[in-house]
Formats: sequence, C-alpha cells, structure tokens
Amino acid sequence: MFVARSAGRIRLARMLFVLAALLPTCVLVAWAMHLRSPRHLAAIRRDWQRAVGLPVTLRSVSHPRPGVVRAEGVAVGSPHAAAALPLGTLEVEVVPGEWRLRLGRLRCGPVGVRLIAGLAREWLERGPRFEEDGVIEIMDFAWEPESVASSTEPKPLRIECVRQDGARAIRIHRPAGDALPMHSAVNHSPDNYSPDSHSALNDVRIVRRGAVRDEQIGNGRAGKPDGDRPIIELEASWAEPLPFDILAAAMEGTPLGRWSLGPEATVVGRLHIVDGRDGGQIQAHGRLENIDLASCAEAIGLRARGRADAIVHDFAWRAGRLVSGDLECAVGAGRVERRFLDTLVTTVGCRPGPGYAAVDAAGEAAFDAASCRIRISSAGVSLTSGPRLGGPLAVIEGRSVVEPPLGAVPASRLAWLVAPPDAAYVPSAGPGAWLLSIMPQEAAAADQGRGERASQADAADRPRGF
Repeated sequence: MFVARSAGRIRLARMLFVLAALLPTCVLVAWAMHLRSPRHLAAIRRDWQRAVGLPVTLRSVSHPRPGVVRAEGVAVGSPHAAAALPLGTLEVEVVPGEWRLRLGRLRCGPVGVRLIAGLAREWLERGPRFEEDGVIEIMDFAWEPESVASSTEPKPLRIECVRQDGARAIRIHRPAGDALPMHSAVNHSPDNYSPDSHSALNDVRIVRRGAVRDEQIGNGRAGKPDGDRPIIELEASWAEPLPFDILAAAMEGTPLGRWSLGPEATVVGRLHIVDGRDGGQIQAHGRLENIDLASCAEAIGLRARGRADAIVHDFAWRAGRLVSGDLECAVGAGRVERRFLDTLVTTVGCRPGPGYAAVDAAGEAAFDAASCRIRISSAGVSLTSGPRLGGPLAVIEGRSVVEPPLGAVPASRLAWLVAPPDAAYVPSAGPGAWLLSIMPQEAAAADQGRGERASQADAADRPRGF
C-alpha cells in the first residue's frame, strides 16, 4: 500500500536541505565575519610587516576579488614617528610567481624616498627572502613638498621588480609630459652641448648581477671575497624638475646624500653609476635650479644670500676619485662675506677688479650678478667667467669685482677655498680635506710632492683667518 507521507522521507529532505543550502550559507557567513574580524586584520598586518621588515598600520581590509586584498588607511613605518609613509588605499594581488600593488594616490617626500630606497636595496640584495617578481602601480603620484615641484603635475608611476638568470633589476618609470630639455647622454662633451638634443625621459633602472648577500653576514660569518662581489649598475634619466632633497634622500650613505642645496632646489639630468670590483664609476650631467646660496655657504662656514642655477656639463668619477668635471654656474643679485672674495684673490689667484676696493672690508659684499665656469682635470682647476658676464666673475653697478685667474691652479687651491677660517696649512678635516681626497689622481700626487715647498708660501701669501 502506497504511503502519501513518510516521516523518514521528510527527515531526509530536511537533512539534505540543511547540508546543501543552510550549512554552506552558515560557513560563508562565518568566513565573511572572519575576513572582517580584528584577528584577520592583525594576521594580514603581521604578514605584511614580515614581508617589508617595517611596521605597518592598517585601518580595515576587504576582498573585492578572488586573490585581491584591499586595505584602507595603510601606513608604512611607525605611526607615532615622523618617518611613516602614508599610502592610503592599497590593493595587493598575488599570482603565481608575482605580486602586484596598486595605489590610487601618493605624495612622497624625502622620508618616503628613504623608506622606498631601503626596501629596494633589500629586494636587490636578499634573494632568498624575496623570491617573486613584483609590480607597483601608482595612479596619482607627485613629489612633496608640492610647492618645490609645482611645475610637475601628478602622473602615474610604475615600479617593476624582475628576476632573470641570476640577476635582479628594478625599473621606475613615469610619463615625462612637459619636461625640461637636456643634452644627449652619448655626446655630452661641453663643446657639443645642445639643450634640445635629447628627448624627455623619466626612467630609472637598477640592475644587480652576481651572488646575493649571504643572510649570515653580520652574524659571525665572513663576507664574500672581492672576486664574488656583485656588480650594481644604475642608469637614470629624469627630465622633469626633481627636488634635490629627493635625490639626496635616495642616495643616502653617499657624499651626495649629505649635500643640501636649499629646500627649493631642483635637478634634471642623466646619471650612470657602476658599483663593482674596480671601485665604482659615475658619469653625470644635467641642470640644477633654484640653488640657495645660504644653504651651500653654511656647509663651509660662510654667510651668503642669493639664488643660483648651474649646468653640469661633465662629471666623471672612477675608483673613489674625480676624473674630470665641468660646471657652469650663474647667480643673480646676492651677498657674500668679504673674506670669501679675499680668499679668491689670495688663495685661488683671482685678480681684484675696479669694484673690489669699494667693497666693505669687514662685512658682506653685495653684487648684482656672478657667473663662473669650473673645469677640473688632472692638470688642475680652471676657473673662468661664465657666458653671462663674459669676463669678470662678479659685477656690482657695472664694475668688475673679481677677475678670474690667468691660468689653471692646483687642486689644493680649490680645497683652501672651502676650508674653515681656522684651518691649518693643510686642510685635515671638513670640506677642504674631503675635496683634496677626491681630486684627480695626478693633481693630488703633484700637490703632495710640492706640499712641503708650498707651505711656507702659503703662510706668507695667505692672510690669517682664511
């Protein structure tokens, strides 16, 4: 006999409904609550901190797509210190062999550049820790403070981290847009300088070839021998105004990282660095603008005021020494201490002009314009007037204040120019000593050979207090 309703069948249907519909729904609800829980937020924060090696702050996380984590209120670095880099909204996507980071808006200053440069060094040097390629895309990027690079509009920035055949490379690219022209990197001779001969590029490439750093170095194990030292090559071309403080922050740990040209100084140009077994090489040329003379003079114990622009026609560095340099500088109206003019005359060999006698002997000298060109080589230092003045180094009310030397001078004369007032006969510390240590090799050897003979002449010719 057929039974229209069966208790067993009803229980089976209910059980199947629970297993097939209600239970998965509960699991999904529980999983969604877990993804939005403080525990899950803390777990992601710990994973990201472990990856970057820095404190990470997150306000909230979500999962808009499979394999994608979107975080709000992201900051890298201590939230209670000025060294934090706020990232805002960040999307992280991980696919086999690669991770991708997407940022909507980022304003980056010297603090952020130091953090990013440190992470870049870690990725290049610690291969076992970072075994995947990566891409960072920033939709709206600009430098801070924005007043310094006001002519630089926010544009996208893309950073690529790639591994191939035992080498590691990082590329930073940004659309150039309206950029200042530069001369060619191939033909950068001062005699062939042409400001319109190069197309605008904003591109940085860093390549590291060789064995990765031993993770045990620093824990008692010896480092790798010189023959196994990796080679790091940097090729940079930046054609829009880049705040000089940003460049100095990126080059922290080098002499360039200690320089200050003022808060509004900007730079465009090309830079090629090879750091290898032979001691390293640097080739650079470009343009510096809005240099603050007060910041530059403070480094050598002087007082000065004014703004300057400079063109680096050539800068060549090899094995810890300057091989050649060619710098052209133009200054508008400004002031400088009289003792600096006296040092130009008594130490560098400059000649007083008709307006020299009218300068206050104890205070600051005001000038209407100044211009010079400095060429450095193994033969010495050549100081001439720039094309803006075509004769004197500085003028006041149409009269020449200082004329350039008649010929090249030894490198030690230039070191005396930046030596402190109480320096001994041979600068043993400060900017003067450092300048002597990096001058071209042949000139340095020649200066050392006649140092004892020249000391008496220095004492007689150089006024006390300079």
